[in-house]
Amino acid sequence: IDLAKFIPMLPLAIIASIRYGVGQDYFYTYVPVFNKVLAGQANEAWGDIGYTFLNVLVTYFTDDYAGIFILTSCMFIYFVFKAIYEDSDNIPLSIILLVFMGYYFCFMNGVRQMLATSILLFSIKYIKQRNAKKFFFYLLGASLIHLSAIIFIPVYFIYTMNWSNKKMMFFIIFSYALSDVISKIMMWIISFTKYNWYLDSTYKAERNGIILVLINLILFIFAILFNKNKKNDIYIKLQCLSVIVMSFIGKIPVANRIQWIFGLSSIILLPNVIKCQKDKETRVIVTLLVVILYALYFW
Repeated sequence: IDLAKFIPMLPLAIIASIRYGVGQDYFYTYVPVFNKVLAGQANEAWGDIGYTFLNVLVTYFTDDYAGIFILTSCMFIYFVFKAIYEDSDNIPLSIILLVFMGYYFCFMNGVRQMLATSILLFSIKYIKQRNAKKFFFYLLGASLIHLSAIIFIPVYFIYTMNWSNKKMMFFIIFSYALSDVISKIMMWIISFTKYNWYLDSTYKAERNGIILVLINLILFIFAILFNKNKKNDIYIKLQCLSVIVMSFIGKIPVANRIQWIFGLSSIILLPNVIKCQKDKETRVIVTLLVVILYALYFW
């Protein structure tokens, strides 16, 4: 084991593993699911089959529900750090952004979805390699943990499409201009799925501050203006999709959680675009500004 890579993973993995009562779903969803599985009622446990399997796996080793939080936390940290180590041009900054952008804490509340999202982040390398078998293998694994992962399927094909900067800006403007119409169509589609209960829940009233929309939009504009490395193209397209999805927050239930799927990759995109700047002093100044601004947002 490379200790230089393993040690930085420990603090975040340990904190997430030993947390108690953190997140709305801690006692409302995850503990009851584990207890049902422990009681031999896995078929009645809420959630997708992959997550239920993880609970079953834990029960072979312990009857303490802390076990499922330890396992999922270690898995989340592993897949995120693996992706960072393999493709980030500034590993420390990517780790800082994981926390300061809030995704680390999104995991503590939305365990299943963020675990699936971390697997999707790791699978991006197979999109670049055009290795369909491995990409869809990991996508299947992610979707078995949280079904929302299937919306990542088009990304495999989008990667080879020629999306100019103007075209992506048009997509964003179009989505915000017609978000009301599109959201009504989406709500109608959702009404025929197993997620139709969201339509009359508190999730329908979720709102998103303009600050977070602007932060993601500015990040996208910064990337298209200053990126000089083709390896970042996939991350720019994902950031474009992230900004588009944000236009539906408050109009489509849990749209903010869909945004996580496309937005997590920004922890790699931003450091990589900064690295494209040839002048070292410019890179240092921009990095400091990014850390300060995201620290303020985090605070």
